[in-house]
Amino acid sequence: MGSSYAAHVMPALFVTSFGFGMAAVTMTLTAVYGVAEDRTGVASALVNMAQQIGAALGLAVFTTLAVSTANGQMSDAPEALQEGIVRGDAVAIAHAARALTYGYTTSFLAGAGMLLVAAVIAIAAGTTGRTQGAAVPSVGLDP
Repeated sequence: MGSSYAAHVMPALFVTSFGFGMAAVTMTLTAVYGVAEDRTGVASALVNMAQQIGAALGLAVFTTLAVSTANGQMSDAPEALQEGIVRGDAVAIAHAARALTYGYTTSFLAGAGMLLVAAVIAIAAGTTGRTQGAAVPSVGLDP
């Protein structure tokens, strides 16, 4: 449809991978900051568990949103696309593709909105910058 992997998909994958890499390290360091040394494994495991559960739930929610929105535009859009491909019906393929594109766009916009809300919450709730240079008394130390 007038797009290429190298020009349209690969640059976005590189930017996304770089961002995820930077965010994962920062999130893990923030989560274990100030945690007693004997508890850092538990804190790190909780971060990993939250990432996995968040990814699974996020995928389920956004897939459901995309499919239900697409079905609102055209009943059974994924099945109609498959049938159109099998029959070679260009009109059915175009209608189903339009409905699915609308569903995917809606889902991506909802995800972007949630990321924006999460960024505002993280900035407002973040306290590591204020305490980074200060000594944390008695955290991880035996009296």
